[in-house]
Amino acid sequence: MQVLRAVPPHVRARIGALLLSLAASALGCPRVAQTETDAGVIQQTPDDAGTDGGDGPTVDDGVGSCSGFAPSPDDGGISWAAGSRASVAPPQGMGWTTLSSDPECSAMAPGAVPHQLSWSGPEPAASCDPAIVDGSGNLAVFSLSNNASAGYTFLRGDGTSAVFVSNGSHEFEIVAAPRSQGFVLLTQNFRPWCHFARLLGPDALSTSLEPLEAPDPTTVHAVIANPRGGYVLERTVADAPPHTFQSYLQVRWVDEVMKPLGDWHTVMEWTTADNENSWRILLDQQGNALVLSFEFPPSLGAPPPPSSWTFSARWMNARGPIGDAFQPIFPTYTAANGRAFFADWGNIVPLREGGFAFFHAPAPAGSGAISPSGWYASYGSGESVPGQVPPWFQSYDGSLQLLSGARAYAAEQVDSSCARAVLLIAPSGRACQKLPLADSGVCNASDTLSPDGTLLRQGFGSCGIQWWPRLAALSNP
Repeated sequence: MQVLRAVPPHVRARIGALLLSLAASALGCPRVAQTETDAGVIQQTPDDAGTDGGDGPTVDDGVGSCSGFAPSPDDGGISWAAGSRASVAPPQGMGWTTLSSDPECSAMAPGAVPHQLSWSGPEPAASCDPAIVDGSGNLAVFSLSNNASAGYTFLRGDGTSAVFVSNGSHEFEIVAAPRSQGFVLLTQNFRPWCHFARLLGPDALSTSLEPLEAPDPTTVHAVIANPRGGYVLERTVADAPPHTFQSYLQVRWVDEVMKPLGDWHTVMEWTTADNENSWRILLDQQGNALVLSFEFPPSLGAPPPPSSWTFSARWMNARGPIGDAFQPIFPTYTAANGRAFFADWGNIVPLREGGFAFFHAPAPAGSGAISPSGWYASYGSGESVPGQVPPWFQSYDGSLQLLSGARAYAAEQVDSSCARAVLLIAPSGRACQKLPLADSGVCNASDTLSPDGTLLRQGFGSCGIQWWPRLAALSNP
């Protein structure tokens, strides 16, 4: 049997939606209409969905039918089992070196060098999505194994436990999002049609089950952590035939226990029959959301030309839109044969005062060109006109990360021999502390820093993960 490797989330979404649709038919559930976006979301809406004056379809959220219902493995719900633990290596001998005695650096003391953890996956030949890091160095990793088992492994950052939460026959995991200690696990159930958010502790065992308002099991597909506390939920709603085939992207702010702080608000709409839509939602330090959208016509064979692309961006908060939509700066990759592609947004770094700076690495030599590249744009919170990227950002690449609490940045430096070091950087841009990483000369490694200071190393689609919990965290937050 052929092994499926590096299965991306949008493929899983299609498979899951197909299984749900077949199961719904067998159970006599309401018939749904399906449309698909480039972001991989199969949007399903009841055939009798109407409109509410242009701000998206009117939907029966049906949360009342979900209250008091708790799916269990006996009912085909998700199930918990012991997972494969990470191995733990002792901390390296090299410690932090002070680079500056400036008072702003003196107030930024790093913590002790942590142990290094390694994990090879739930079983051989499994493929994994990028790991999600909570605020304490614990991981959540979604995997798909060659025996078709799928689910999240929750790994403690001290290596003491691992829990595998697998999909059931009637309940599927959608996404996990970080808490300060632990995760939010979003699931969909279709007997009855319900969405749930489970609040998990670091061991993934202590849970609180919260029903979410959603019109059907496949539209709420993201939970985004808000630096100011709580989360933003993201859903898509579509007009079903014989209506206009309009799709709507909506967001809602919720608190730490997933209780709504306002209504659902429509960010954008598009005609699904004409365009596919790939979007990205980011939360800044002021709690405002920047929504980036790339629309393009579906095509077979050659990619659609740039003249058919549409880019838009919009700022949102809990009360709705902040200003009008605008066209953001976007990078384009031009291949050696002259064909142009959207190069994706690259790394987007939160700014301490709110807003974001955008970085895209240049294309490898001889493989075409990406323009613009480097630090190519900056938008203040709620602003539609690009501003200046802080000049000191030019000394770093897209590994730059604003740490939780917004008191410092961290970045990774890689020299010509691929040796790595982590820097702690003051808000002014002054480098304060440096930590060389032992045995780090791995030239094909891709490292990321999380807001909690965790350094993570993982290959694309790979379950081979190394991480250093809260490596760059301050000892005096």
